[in-house]
Amino acid sequence: MILNSAEYNNLHRWNLRHWKKTGICELCNLEKKTQWSNKTNRYLKGVRSDWQELCAVCHHKYDVEHLGKKQSIGRPLKGPITRYPNGRRMRVPDRVYSYAWWPKE
Repeated sequence: MILNSAEYNNLHRWNLRHWKKTGICELCNLEKKTQWSNKTNRYLKGVRSDWQELCAVCHHKYDVEHLGKKQSIGRPLKGPITRYPNGRRMRVPDRVYSYAWWPKE
């Protein structure tokens, strides 16, 4: 089943309203902050057997290994971090068209 973002969010909100979380991951059995994870990628509303309560780490692993979702590698950096002459940190964009504003050293 292909859901748009509104349907996906509404379904997860429905789960939060109707099913109480235990705070224990069903895969690693550790007490952590948990999320509702879909087991079959069918997103059946109101069918508890189609959902599981997982911590964020197990949720990501389950989606990659069992549902074939792409593994994310984190938020891409916009450029290397460097410092202004006064010592404050800044991120330099990948493409800089002119360094005319940068003070000479």
